[in-house]
Parts: sequence; structure tokens; C-alpha cells
Amino acid sequence: MKKKKIYIIIITIAFALLLAIISVFLFTKDNKISKDIATNIALDYANVNKKDTSNIKVEIDNYIYEIEFSDKNYKYEIEVDSKTGNVIKYEKDIISKSPISNNNTVISEEEAKKIATDYLNINVEDVSFTKNKLDYDDGNLIYELEFYYNGNEYEFDIDAYSKEIINVSIDNNNYDTNTSNNYIGLEKAKEEVKNHYKKDNIFFIKAEFDFDNKTPIYELEFYDNNKKYEYEVNAISGNIIKYEISNID
Repeated sequence: MKKKKIYIIIITIAFALLLAIISVFLFTKDNKISKDIATNIALDYANVNKKDTSNIKVEIDNYIYEIEFSDKNYKYEIEVDSKTGNVIKYEKDIISKSPISNNNTVISEEEAKKIATDYLNINVEDVSFTKNKLDYDDGNLIYELEFYYNGNEYEFDIDAYSKEIINVSIDNNNYDTNTSNNYIGLEKAKEEVKNHYKKDNIFFIKAEFDFDNKTPIYELEFYDNNKKYEYEVNAISGNIIKYEISNID
């Protein structure tokens, strides 16, 4: 009888320990950093002091903190993993533009690229751009740049006159970009177009990477002699797939 009581006690203690272990496991599994910590992580990532911000908004969706706030010049949207504290998405949009310089000279494509890479403290030579387009947005002439670096996707909008960064978006989703090593790159694609057109002095208004029926291509556009030229270049072979010429209305 005494042994039976001892067994019952042992079983009870073991069961209690098992419940405690399960509880700790479940708590750890579901444990999240607090909203305040996530907000501080976002502020640090954006290099913004909390006292300089307004309209801080924090929501959580599927273990991801979605944090929005503004300072006097920019609006920020940042996503923070609630379990790891890692920033997985970052976006910065200008809300107050400084006056544009009286110098109406449009910066070059190379300058725009350097502005983007300098912002990230990386070398422009280490980046393969998948999009480089000069276009109008709400009446402003801007460079739209996209590229991958260390598994992250970056998008920049840069004012073509003032050199100001209007928008920057960073998507930290660990993209596998190894296949891009097989691509010839935008610069080589441009050379192929110049050779085909038999003219070196071409100012491209569009140069970006895309897929056409699962075929990786570079799309390039430029104007010359009152005509618009559109090219598609195979991103692997460098062959010109097609080109179109149209009159400018």
C-alpha cells in the first residue's frame, strides 16, 4: 500500500513536470517581442529619433508587426518579425520635397545608380540592376531603379534634377539570385542594342529586366530622330529577340 502511494506521488510529480515542460514550450513557441520593442527596432533601422516622429501606428498580422510613422520629410512603413525582431520590409516615401535647383540639368544614369548604392554604403560595381528607367511621376522626372543585393530586393525613385531620393523600398526576403549570374546584365544588353542600331550615343529612357513566356529578357527603349525604338534582348544569350520603331505623336 505504501509503495502504491509512492508510485502515485511519482506519477503525479512526473505528470506535473510534463505539463510544465509543455507549457514552457508552448509559451516559447508563441512568444513575441512587444510592440514597443518592435517600434524601437523600426526606428533604429530607419535611423529616426522617436521624438522627431508623429502618427506612429503599429499593427500585427500573422506574427508580423506593421509599423508606420512620419518625420518632417518622410513617411516610413516597416515590417518586423515578431519572433526574431528582424526587419523584413522597409519603405520610405518623401512627403515634403525641397525646392528643385535652378540647374535644369538631368543627372546621368550612372549618377542615379551611385546615389542609390551610396545610400546603402555598397559599391555600384557589385550590383546588377534589373530596372533602370527615366520616367515622369506626378510631373516629376525621376529615375526608377531596381536591383538585388545579398538576397534583398531594392527599389529607388530618385529625382532626376535635384538628386533627391523620393522613395526607397527594401524587401528582405532572402531572394535566391544565383541564377542572375547567367544573365548578361543591363550594360551588355545596351551594348547589343547600340551595335544593332549602329550608334553609341543613345540615351535609354527604359532599361529593365523582365520575363516573357518564362524567357528572361531585357526591355530597352530610346528616342531618336522623332522616333521611338523598343528592343527586347535575351538575358542569357544576348540575342535581340525583337525591336519596334514607331513615330512620336
